Amino acid sequence: MRTQKTRVAIALAMSFGLTLSSLGIASAAKIPNKTLKASTLVQISYPSLFKLPKSGCARIPVRYQISKLELDESYFTVVITDDEDRTVGESTWYGASAEASTKAMPKSGTLQIKVCRDAWFDSIEEVDYAPTYKGTYDIYLSATGSRSADASARMKFSD
Repeated sequence: MRTQKTRVAIALAMSFGLTLSSLGIASAAKIPNKTLKASTLVQISYPSLFKLPKSGCARIPVRYQISKLELDESYFTVVITDDEDRTVGESTWYGASAEASTKAMPKSGTLQIKVCRDAWFDSIEEVDYAPTYKGTYDIYLSATGSRSADASARMKFSD
């Protein structure tokens, strides 16, 4: 009898736990992505709200799709800036170089934009990045090649 009650209690607890975990997944899935287009050259899709870690750094996934931006001698950059116009993160897609020493990156994929709670220095690119806090930030998309186009929008960070 006691074993039967224990089994029922475990089954109920597991059902309750599964229900709660599926609600958590559903609420995370409700955060919509925004799309930003630089004319007909390239478009990106990024989360409209990104949850920052309590400390350290995180990478924001930004999906991209090249449309009419040629692959030779072109690039596009995605930059996130704060209200003081300081860069908090950026990532760049590169096309093929004229010497053919560099192949173009894929026409669609995901860029990762690193943002950190504390200011940091990228020694490879030699760029200083500002710290990221809860709030609203500007996101810029700039495509450059034989034709160029820019676009901007806003995104939010939460704790």
